[in-house]
Amino acid sequence: MAVRRLESVVSKSQGATGHSGPSRWSTLMRHRLLVDVARSMAPTVVGFMGLGVASALVAPAAQAAIPTLQPGDKVYNPITRTVETVTQVIAPASVATDAGWVILLAQSVGDRFTISGGRTSYTFEVTAITTTKVGTVDVVTAVTLKNLTTNTSQVVATAQPLSGDGSSGSGANTIPFTPPSGSENTIYEVKKGGDGGNGRDGAIFVPATSGGDGATGPTIDKVVVGPLSITAVPNSPAGIYVASIGGDGGDGGSSYLNLAGGGKPGGAAGAGGTVNLSVGSGVTISTSGNQVYGIFAQSAAGTGGSGGSGYATTGGGGSGGDASQGGTVTLSSNAIINTTGNNAAGILAQSVGGSGGSGGSSYVSVSSGGGGSYGGNGGSVAVTHGGTVQTSGSFAYGVLAQSIGGTGGNAGSSILT
Repeated sequence: MAVRRLESVVSKSQGATGHSGPSRWSTLMRHRLLVDVARSMAPTVVGFMGLGVASALVAPAAQAAIPTLQPGDKVYNPITRTVETVTQVIAPASVATDAGWVILLAQSVGDRFTISGGRTSYTFEVTAITTTKVGTVDVVTAVTLKNLTTNTSQVVATAQPLSGDGSSGSGANTIPFTPPSGSENTIYEVKKGGDGGNGRDGAIFVPATSGGDGATGPTIDKVVVGPLSITAVPNSPAGIYVASIGGDGGDGGSSYLNLAGGGKPGGAAGAGGTVNLSVGSGVTISTSGNQVYGIFAQSAAGTGGSGGSGYATTGGGGSGGDASQGGTVTLSSNAIINTTGNNAAGILAQSVGGSGGSGGSSYVSVSSGGGGSYGGNGGSVAVTHGGTVQTSGSFAYGVLAQSIGGTGGNAGSSILT
């Protein structure tokens, strides 16, 4: 295999400190061994990081172009130290591989590339490199990129994994509540599915990742038996409050000055769990205060994660995470209930669909803002009551059963795209 340039490998005098070394041609001559390394890894290696294929080894110009690779070509991953196949070209300076990595091809001091986002362009130059030994060869593992437009610098690895979406929510957590002073025997059991993890932000050539999905709320089977006297005072939710709530979706990662696309979608909301509540005879419930219910049984979906925004990228904002539906609520009661506050229903049974996530915005990017997601549906609700209910406040229903759809998310803004 003949090699046109070995731009990703430098002489020992140009090592981890990034100091300038001898000419590129002398660098090429001192590292002919890399050809044998690449051959031993794969006979058809087309690219060894910055290696290109040519019919003969020739001295490059003072500033050679960044290698141009195509899907199907081979490229060396300096982190995993394996030869991988290019699956996608991400603008002129980086490629994605079949092993799930993105590899930056600008690896020699002086290499330049430009990111164009909407009406603004940013030019980057490699000003220093970091190397590591692979056998007898120095392989570039990181570069210092200077933004010539903003006159700022940052160090980035030459290979980054494409994976890294936010983790999916798991399990459930109990939401704590301390009853206000004056409460007596109130029952509060509210559990929420695990939230999805947020996606990773992307920058330069590293793509952003999506938010993880929220977990479904747990199934709750609750039985309350008498004799039992319950008193709920103002600032309490209810004499008995039992709820299963879905986890929220994680937010999608935003993308900044990125060749690898824009912001990513938010994670989906977790659905509300099934709630089965039985309250026996011999239970009496008295409440005071506005919106302090006698019995409140609820299943509610979580909220979809927000899409990540795109800032001067080749893509726009990510879409909002999908909503989920409320779960089934079944309530059977033979209690004696009395409430005195306004909007204080004796029994409230409710299934609420989740809200869709809002789309990410797009700033000075090629594409537009992300779309907001739709709202989720409410679930089925069934209530039977064989006891008595007395309310005295305004808009205080005796029994109120609701199935409510969630709201959709807002679309992201698009500015100078």
